[in-house]
Amino acid sequence: MPLTHLLEVSAVTLDGGTGPELRVTRTFPRRLLTRHQVGEPADAWFAALRDLTESA
Repeated sequence: MPLTHLLEVSAVTLDGGTGPELRVTRTFPRRLLTRHQVGEPADAWFAALRDLTESA
């Protein structure tokens, strides 16, 4: 089935043993994007989320 977007991100929070956990799945066509291209923005997004939770 063809993808409708170049990058699809799904996120859900789950109750973990030490509190809520964020689970993220990224789907992308490997013919068009590399793991590195997808990973850099994802790393920045997770860093921003960490900053938000630490300042809350």
